[in-house]
Amino acid sequence: MSIAETNLVTGLETQKADRSPVLRPWRRPGPAYAHLGGEAIQIQGGGLDGQVFQLRIETGAQAARVQLLDAGQLIGHCEFEVQSGGKSIALWYVAVEPAWQGNGLAALMVRAGLRRMVERYQSARFSIRMVQLIKTTAGSSSLQNLGMGILARQFGFEPDYDLPQLLRQEHVQGIELIEGGPGEYGYRILLNCYPSVLVAVQLDPETGEPYRRDTMLQYCGVTPGIVEGWATDPNVIFGNGDYVLRRRGVSRMIDAITDTVDEALDFVRRIKPAA
Repeated sequence: MSIAETNLVTGLETQKADRSPVLRPWRRPGPAYAHLGGEAIQIQGGGLDGQVFQLRIETGAQAARVQLLDAGQLIGHCEFEVQSGGKSIALWYVAVEPAWQGNGLAALMVRAGLRRMVERYQSARFSIRMVQLIKTTAGSSSLQNLGMGILARQFGFEPDYDLPQLLRQEHVQGIELIEGGPGEYGYRILLNCYPSVLVAVQLDPETGEPYRRDTMLQYCGVTPGIVEGWATDPNVIFGNGDYVLRRRGVSRMIDAITDTVDEALDFVRRIKPAA
């Protein structure tokens, strides 16, 4: 066990000794909910307070799925790939019906899925496979998969790229403003090395949501020097690559998916972070 993991366990054991059984619920992405029996859950707080859904989790040898249903109608789902007998778990798809978006239901499903994966598998490595944050074909300016990057940040995952190396000023050949839906924006970063293009989206540290265009850092002020600093900025999402759970992200994931110190102590020993 690494020093960071040992410190985490020591802190949890101290918290348990102090009879503080509940962790930090304010760090849990998505709305709180209560189990009503079977698959039924009831949302507690927020815009969906009191709403009853069915939360269905299916696990298999090579895949797992979380489905959220309203009165039997599917309104969201997320997909996991299971490899090497459960030694590698990858979240690769999350979707919520448009009418239900903006209520934290994607985070709720991911939280339930990750929790089940940790319960079922021992010494698993976790990753998030990004399809693409942006279409990088010539002339395209469509932001994609922004939500997956936000989920990665909320659950403690970080880019699999060596960002401090990639974003050194001598590698940045150009910076272009790109736009998605109404008010959405990002920066296309052109590199002289693989993967040739990265996309950066800035998040408001207070809300964890992307800055709107009227509060964005002006394009003319973004220089290679500023981009180099984004490599270590937790409030910048990068696309076009996978996310992995490393040692420094384990505590955030533990906060996100556990309810008690006993669970946290059990779960932290089950997760095998990437190097």
